Amino acid sequence: MEKLTLTFTAQSEDGREFTIHQFTNFTEAGTMDDPNAVVEGLKRLVTSEGDSVNRIEKGKYEIVQGGIALTSDDPEAP
Repeated sequence: MEKLTLTFTAQSEDGREFTIHQFTNFTEAGTMDDPNAVVEGLKRLVTSEGDSVNRIEKGKYEIVQGGIALTSDDPEAP
């Protein structure tokens, strides 16, 4: 199952602000001792409009559609 795990803002070079959502995939990994255990898996980033975002490095991102470079100084940003 996939859950929204983080939201942060990023800015383009021309000053536009974008809201970025991080979704994380969780896989059930229950055992007899912990039947409700889950394991965190792959993460994906998208804008609030649904455009895919690539993480270049912490604080630097790119919107796939259009190649728009983004930066964020949000301490929570991955």
